[in-house]
Amino acid sequence: MKYHFICLALFISFLGYTQDKQRVITLTHSFNLELFMNKDNSSTGEFVNQGQFQGTYHGTFQGQGMGMELNSFYGIVFFRKLAFSAGIGMSFNFKENLNALPLVAQLKWYFNDYNKESPFLLLNTGLNIAVGNFKKGKSGKIGVGYAFNINESPFNYEISAIFKFKNFILDNNTDILRESVGISLGIQFN
Repeated sequence: MKYHFICLALFISFLGYTQDKQRVITLTHSFNLELFMNKDNSSTGEFVNQGQFQGTYHGTFQGQGMGMELNSFYGIVFFRKLAFSAGIGMSFNFKENLNALPLVAQLKWYFNDYNKESPFLLLNTGLNIAVGNFKKGKSGKIGVGYAFNINESPFNYEISAIFKFKNFILDNNTDILRESVGISLGIQFN
């Protein structure tokens, strides 16, 4: 068993550097603030709930309002292009009590090297841990953005346009889908 562990540790250390000593694997950490507007979509069903959704509703429930999400991501960048991160956040919907703690995995593809000015694509998926009036949920996000550095600081700034969805299952199994468009601002530590 010790032999396998030593071989694995050596393999990882060799993989971390190429022949010219440039790192192939890099650790990453970032914070993001997202501001989003819910699209006017509806969910069908009948449900009784507390808070903002008091009473019994029949038919459709209209999505409305804006929201904000704060995220912290930790991850690994492979070959200075592909970043895989895992993170947790806090999501607030201003007009609805569908607040959540998203637990997500995220992929980013940088067109130029990581830590350089570069456009990127992002894909994000995960679970919503209930804080508001629901029992479970899922989330997903796609986006395009740009990473840049000001005055050679030890971190990069990121700005991106995003499309996201969040699915909430209420206590009586009513399914609510929120589709949103928004902007994400981030700081990425090098």
